[in-house]
Amino acid sequence: MIVCGKCGFTQPKDVYCANCGVNLEKYKPEKPPKLVQLLKDPYFQISFSIIVAIAAFFIFINKPSAPANDELSFTPEVEVTDSNVESPEGKVVELDDEQLKTMKSPKVKAKVPSFKKQLKALAKGGKDKPKKVAKAEVSTASLADSSDSDNDEVTPAAVTVKTATFNFYEILPGQVEKYFTGGAKVAASVLKKGELNIQNLSAARLPIDRNWELAKSKSSQLDYMVESLEDGELKGIKFVFSHSSKPNEPIDSIRIRVNANIPNKEGSASSIDWSRSLNISKEDVVLLKIQLPHNELSAAFLEDNYNSPLSIMGSPQFLEQKTQLLAVIRFE
Repeated sequence: MIVCGKCGFTQPKDVYCANCGVNLEKYKPEKPPKLVQLLKDPYFQISFSIIVAIAAFFIFINKPSAPANDELSFTPEVEVTDSNVESPEGKVVELDDEQLKTMKSPKVKAKVPSFKKQLKALAKGGKDKPKKVAKAEVSTASLADSSDSDNDEVTPAAVTVKTATFNFYEILPGQVEKYFTGGAKVAASVLKKGELNIQNLSAARLPIDRNWELAKSKSSQLDYMVESLEDGELKGIKFVFSHSSKPNEPIDSIRIRVNANIPNKEGSASSIDWSRSLNISKEDVVLLKIQLPHNELSAAFLEDNYNSPLSIMGSPQFLEQKTQLLAVIRFE
């Protein structure tokens, strides 16, 4: 079998090609031009690609970079000659805003180090930093903004009272004498948390605790009034706590009101109607002392007030040792 050099036809060995008729023995194919042979050479293609990549790299690293517009700002100055002045030198004048708008900002062309210098800088490990060639005035507006941001102080949020906790105690008169002056039936005293020091206070605590969310409600009532079955009157004790601060304002004062109607065993009643406004903070404690009448009470009244602060009136020490009711208000 033989293959025709001209058309590529395969046939049994013969003198002429059965397809195109060329003499197979005398036919010599034409050689392509040397340029075509060179372009088809794989070694040439690889070498040419490497050369193009190196040239592109050199062009890229030597491309000058324009300075950022927001880094430097220039104040154009115009030199004009004053004909009335004998001095040969010009006179520098400042332009207003409208004239500045018509002026073109001077262009600064950044000078880029040569490729050889850049390679030396890289070889040194970046110790030599490129020097700045162009000099310009830094915008005073940007400096003012940065100085203002550095000098700004964060104003802390106003520390305000959010929660009040009420606890009740049965105490002896001598335990709290140093916090009160006078012999009023109801008295209030404001002191710091660290100043509260009453011996055996925790042992005298009544199982009555109440909380008041001042941020959610402007008032809170502890109502222990019970309607009497004998005469239909409300008898017992009632506490009302309130504040008048507006939303988002610090709560720095509260008003306390105490009302009581306490009958004795003979049927006569002792009443209390007291109110007071107090300035407070989160670090304060309010002591509210209430001197209850030391009289024998009816069993019905004691039964109605077994779960109220007046339950101390049924204890043996109330009549024997003249104990008193103390309310402690703590703030958070």
